[in-house]
Amino acid sequence: MSAVNNSNGVLLWRYVVNGQIIPPPIVVGKVVYVETATGFVYALQGDNGHLLWSYDTGNPVSLPLSKVRQFKSSCCHAAATNGEPSGQ
Repeated sequence: MSAVNNSNGVLLWRYVVNGQIIPPPIVVGKVVYVETATGFVYALQGDNGHLLWSYDTGNPVSLPLSKVRQFKSSCCHAAATNGEPSGQ
């Protein structure tokens, strides 16, 4: 996962994830959420790429993350591999 400056193409940061990224990443505020085909979900600080948290779902993932509902100060996300919810 890499972030580049849109104005000049300079690399801002890079973070190595476990597996192929399932596009697109989701950006909420200053947090970038990334999902991989190996079943990992990552939350990275958008300004510097530092890991906030990661979670191993234990299952391969074939569908992208979706922003399903937004509240005043937080956001709820869901990922699915077979159309069924896999967590809360």
